[in-house]
Parts: sequence; structure tokens; C-alpha cells
Amino acid sequence: MRNLLNLIIRYHFTLLYLILFIISFMMLLNFNEYQRTSWIKSSSYVTGNVYEAFFNVRKYFSLKHENELLARENRILMNRLISNQYVCDANFKKSKSSLIQFKYMDAVIVNKTVTRQKNFLTINKGYLSGIKPEMGVIAPDGVIGIVKDVSKHFSTVIPIININSHISARIRKKNFFGTISWDGGDYKTASLNEIPFHVPVKTGDIIETSGLSTIFPAGLVIGIVESVSRGTDDYFLEIKVRLSPDYLKVTSVMIIENRLKEEQTKLEEKSDNG
Repeated sequence: MRNLLNLIIRYHFTLLYLILFIISFMMLLNFNEYQRTSWIKSSSYVTGNVYEAFFNVRKYFSLKHENELLARENRILMNRLISNQYVCDANFKKSKSSLIQFKYMDAVIVNKTVTRQKNFLTINKGYLSGIKPEMGVIAPDGVIGIVKDVSKHFSTVIPIININSHISARIRKKNFFGTISWDGGDYKTASLNEIPFHVPVKTGDIIETSGLSTIFPAGLVIGIVESVSRGTDDYFLEIKVRLSPDYLKVTSVMIIENRLKEEQTKLEEKSDNG
């Protein structure tokens, strides 16, 4: 109490000034219509800006939750696609002998590189979540790569922008198949190889997964043709593909599980050994 009294005595002129200023200001607003109107408008403007800033901050910190909801919704929608179903009967509408061949699981990228020859991604899901090596990985924009190594809670992914990556691909609406590979240069582009020179490929054609492997279903977008030229060996075209995903910006992915992969692989191994 004594400290408070000492503080008041020490600053009594300043306190008196502030009290008189507030009284004068309130009288000015109460007895002058113009000043009161101006004050209300100004205070509304300031209050509105403060609330807007607060809303933007709260919205920013809620983005993580919103992204998680979007990833969950995308996973649900992908799992419902008819293209994920393996149909045992040619007449799909009447067939009851169908099952979901491809299952999608969402994950978040926790580490990545884009400037190396052997780039990699790390995702926050491991074998405790059902992730296994050689599962496909995609982003909302297109194909990312293939799972390589798995631990309890994490997995590493070999993306297309890795010199050891090779993914079976095709030109949409054209029954010609090749392989997507990367030469270690621009992380935004890759090459479509093994396309014969007589194939009518043009800029803007969509490149997608071929469905000829047990990793990806057919029809997932990889990128679009950026340039086409005659190869040096006169047998194949040199095709540059602008990759759909932006590896610098992508943060959320989905992992694809092929539930029939083991059955198909075992059968094909018998043929190889036969």
C-alpha cells in the first residue's frame, strides 16, 4: 500500500493530466456531433482491422487441421473410385464378384530433397500403419514415387526425380508404353523413353501410369509432354515431360496398396522359373 501511495505522489502531475485529458475528451465527444461520429467511424475501422488480423492468425494456425481433413476426404474418395475395383465378371453392373484392389492411405512428408542426384522423401507412416516397400506414392497433382525402406513409424520414398527411378508410363488415349526416368537435371522435368519415332506425340499430351506394374493402377497423371524431338538413334523419340507435382511445395501424399500384388507376383515368378 505504501508503495502505491509513493507511486501516486511521485507521478501525481502525470496522473492528473491523464484524468483531465480523458474527461475533456469524453466531454468533446458527448457535446459535439461531428467529433462523436468521426470517433465512432475511426474506432470501428480500427476494431475491424484488429478482428480481421486476429481471424487471419487463427485461420493460419488452423490450416494444419484443415489439411488433415482434406487429406482424409481425398483418401475416402480415392478408395471409392470404380477404377480401384478388380472385376471378375465382364458385366460390372451385374457382377457381385468384385473387390477393392487398390487401397489409399494418407501421409505427410516430414523430410525431402530436390537438389541431389538421388533425391528422397520421408513420410510419417511406417509398417505399423501398413506401409510396405514398393508401394506407390501419389500427391493430389500426380505420381510422386515408390516406397523404398520402412521402419515402425516412417518410410522413405524414391521419387521420380531420382536417377534410379523408373516408372512404367503411357501416353493417354494412345496405346504406346514407355518408361519415365530422370537424368539428374531440372527437378520439374523427366524423360519418357522407348517411344518409337513413328508415334504421333505432341506437346500437351498427358503422360500417365500404364497399369503394367503391380505398383500403380492405370491412369494416374505423371505429367504433360513439354517437347518432342527425334532421337539420336533414329528409332525412338526424345520426349521431355513436365512433371505434374511440384516437389518443392508438396506436403501431403497418399500411399497405394495393391491388395492383389502378392498373388500376381507369385504367379509371374512361376512363369519366369518355368
